[in-house]
Amino acid sequence: MPSPLIIAHRGASAEARENTIAAFERAIVLGADLVEFDVRCTSDRVLIVYHDSEIQHQPIQRLTWAEVQAIDAEIPRFDQVLACCQGRIRLDVEIKEPGYEAAVLESLQSTFPTDKFVITSFHPDVLEQVKRQNAAVSIGFLLKPETVDWLSKDEVTQLKQKIEAIGVDYLAPSYQMLSSKILTTLLNQELPLWIWTVNTPTVMQELMLDQRVAGIITDKPELGLILRDRSSTQNS
Repeated sequence: MPSPLIIAHRGASAEARENTIAAFERAIVLGADLVEFDVRCTSDRVLIVYHDSEIQHQPIQRLTWAEVQAIDAEIPRFDQVLACCQGRIRLDVEIKEPGYEAAVLESLQSTFPTDKFVITSFHPDVLEQVKRQNAAVSIGFLLKPETVDWLSKDEVTQLKQKIEAIGVDYLAPSYQMLSSKILTTLLNQELPLWIWTVNTPTVMQELMLDQRVAGIITDKPELGLILRDRSSTQNS
């Protein structure tokens, strides 16, 4: 596939409400390489696609699927998103917290070949569980400044050893972290980078010249595709 991959963040979320069927449909129409979205689990073990841990100040973990629907009927179930995307686009699935990795993986593997999806998380333990269940699944470790800035040198080393032991396939840092010393340490094994969330043309263009960058996660996949095409034409 062309490089870097253009990954629609929560769907084409600059044009439609994030993490909805409409946003995913738009990303597919635009020709994004993947759609990225968030998976959470209700109290009655229904997987849903939603970013925040609460809906109208009510924790999702304490709500049933029926209660979620009563609050906001636009929130889709995970299986509905899979049905929408099956055979049409690859998936970047973020598991938001530990506890339902097996259910996510079971649903994915029943509808998508292993090479058509990746799983990401900010939680190394989630990624470790995924790899234990199927070592062939590609996984990405999400990073943001708030979760690593406080780490000591020894803790950074421990984190590096942990992601190596798990078998992380790529790192997905916030674009603000590209010059971070911590990122440089973690990249000693030369893992590819999927950068989030990039919506500015100048930043996108810079990333497309960075050989470390294998994917750009953006609310504006159409912009990313235009700039990538322009970049490949200029370099050909």
